[in-house]
Amino acid sequence: MCALPKNIAATKKWPCGQPNNHSAAALHLVPPLQYDVVKDFEPVLLLADAPLLLVASKAVPANDLREFIAWLKLNPDKSSMGTVGAGSPGHLLGLLLQKETGTRFGLVAYHGAGPMQDVVAGQIETTFANTATSLPHVRAGSAKAFAVTAKKRLAVAPGAHRHLGSARGPRGPVTRAGAGPVVSEISQRWTAGTAGHLYS
Repeated sequence: MCALPKNIAATKKWPCGQPNNHSAAALHLVPPLQYDVVKDFEPVLLLADAPLLLVASKAVPANDLREFIAWLKLNPDKSSMGTVGAGSPGHLLGLLLQKETGTRFGLVAYHGAGPMQDVVAGQIETTFANTATSLPHVRAGSAKAFAVTAKKRLAVAPGAHRHLGSARGPRGPVTRAGAGPVVSEISQRWTAGTAGHLYS
């Protein structure tokens, strides 16, 4: 992921159509920007759209999201949720979960896949993890899945019976607005399934 430019003038240095990645969450966590992230940029294409699973240690005495929230309320400040760092989707979702349910738990910052590993080991109680990291453990019975951040259930995670809106992790490059027809051409070729010929 590229660093956010300080002002719109910095984006003029980008070659026409050169893609640059931004973190959508980061746009709300930095000081006021000197440009409009909606009007001054445009997406090139969507590479991935990855929902997260709310998973918990098998030691947590709950079998679904309702029971999990009830347990959290009975044990304020006695459990921990792992995240991959301040401002990450898991961190923001943890804060939102506390606000919406009136629960309190610690938020512990990790690097990489650390939170999921510690959930399995029983060192922390819960985390929001991507499906690639969490599903193998859920299927093996070494972790529980309570919910998914998608509009509907995931076929690959039927145990996550509740959905938490549409907070997902869409990923893809963006470029400055008005970059030219190359952006439209890339999008059309990708959609048509011919991305492999982009640079031929």
